[in-house]
Amino acid sequence: MRLDPRLWGKERGLDRPYPVGCHSIDTAVVLEVLWERYLSARQRRMLAEGWGLSEEQARLLHVWLGFLHDLAKISPVFQQQEPGADEVSGTAGYPVTVERTPYHDHGVHLVLPELLHRIHGLPLDGRPARLIAEQLGQILGGHHGRYGESLSHRDGSLTCPIVAAPGLGGEGWDEQREALVRLAGELFGVPVWPTRRAQAPVAAVTTGLVSLADWLVSQVWWLKARQRQHRKSRWVAGDWAGHLLMARQAAVRVPARAQLLAPTWRATRSFAGMFPGLSDPYPLQASIEREFPGLVNGPGMLLATAAPGDGKTEIALFAERVLGQASGTSGLAMLLPTMATTDAMHRRLVRHAGHNCRGKAPVARLHSLAWLDADYTPEDLTPSLDSPALVSEWLRGAHRGLLTGIAIGTWDQAVRAVLPHKYMAMRWLGL
Repeated sequence: MRLDPRLWGKERGLDRPYPVGCHSIDTAVVLEVLWERYLSARQRRMLAEGWGLSEEQARLLHVWLGFLHDLAKISPVFQQQEPGADEVSGTAGYPVTVERTPYHDHGVHLVLPELLHRIHGLPLDGRPARLIAEQLGQILGGHHGRYGESLSHRDGSLTCPIVAAPGLGGEGWDEQREALVRLAGELFGVPVWPTRRAQAPVAAVTTGLVSLADWLVSQVWWLKARQRQHRKSRWVAGDWAGHLLMARQAAVRVPARAQLLAPTWRATRSFAGMFPGLSDPYPLQASIEREFPGLVNGPGMLLATAAPGDGKTEIALFAERVLGQASGTSGLAMLLPTMATTDAMHRRLVRHAGHNCRGKAPVARLHSLAWLDADYTPEDLTPSLDSPALVSEWLRGAHRGLLTGIAIGTWDQAVRAVLPHKYMAMRWLGL
C-alpha cells in the first residue's frame, strides 16, 4: 500500500492543498538540520542518554517522530473539515463519518502506539504508563501544546483506537496511516527503539524539537516555495523520494532564516575586554575576574550580593560566559522582575552582544508589552548595517522568544517552562 498523495496536510494561505506526505518529509528534514545546527552538543548528549540510545540512534528516533507528528491528519474527521481540500472522503476505501472528534493531535496519540506494535513489534501489554509506544504517542499528541492522559486497556484506546474513536476512520484510512509509517522507514531507515521511557525533562525537549520543526515548515513562505519547486521540476504527485531531495536542499537555510543559530562569542576572560570603558574594575569585579574562572569545571551557579552600583550586571554577564563555556552552551537568558527593568536592560544587552558577538546577534525581549516599543518592533524589519540584528516577526511570536540565542525577559517567561502551561515544552527547549 502506497501513501495516497491526495491526502492533504496544509491548505491555509495556499492556492491548492499541500499533501500530508510532503509535510511529513519537510518536518523530518528540518528536524535533521535542527539536530545538527540548533541543538548544542550538551542537548544532543542529554537526549541520547535520556532515551538510552547513541546520539545517532537518538537523532533518527527524533526524525521519525517529526515525520509522524501529523499521522492522524489521515482521518475523515480531519480531511472533511475543509471540503474544498478533501479529495478522498466518500471515494472507494475512504468512508465518510459524522464523528467530529478527535482532533489530530489527540488522534496521533491514539493511533501511533497500536501502529508501532503492529508494524515494529513494540509491546502494548502491561501498564500503559510504562510503555515506550504509549509515551511516544503522548509526546506527538503534545505537539499542539498540551499532553493527553495516558491511554487505557480498559476502554480499548491503547489497543483498539478506531473503536475508541470512530472519527479516526477504519478501512482505507487505517491502511493509509500504516503506509505513512512504512514510508518513514523507506526514506529514513527504521530506528532502534528505546528500551526505557524518557524522564519528563527529556520528553519535554523532544516534544519541543518536534513542534519547532513543525512550526518552521508550516510557514506559508516555505509551503509556497515547495509548491513552486514542484511546478518547476514537474514533480509527480507521490514521488516522495523526489520531494525529499528538494526539501533537504532547502532545509539547511531554515535555522539561519529563523534566527535560531547560536551566538558566537569573542574569546575574552577580562572585564576590560568584555565591557568597553571598564578599564578599572570595582574590587568585587576584580575578585571575580581573578578567582572565578579557576573554580569552574562545569555547570553551576554564582550568587553575587552587593550594594547598588558595585557592578553586579557586569559580574553576571562575565560569569555567564565562564559558566556557559564550561557547560557547553552558548546561549544567554537574562530574567528580571519587572517589564520596566527588562526594557532598560534590553538596550544594555543589545550593546553587550554587539561588542562581544561575532556577527549580529538578535536579542529577544520577552514580556507581554514588548510590542509597544517601536525600537523593538519597527515597521521596517530590515536590519541596517549600523544597527544590531532585529528580531524577526516570526521569532517574536507567542512561545518562541526563548528559542533565540540571546533573550531577556521577565522571570515568569522561564517559570512557565515548569508549569502545566500550554507550549511549556517550547520554553523548556529554549532554556
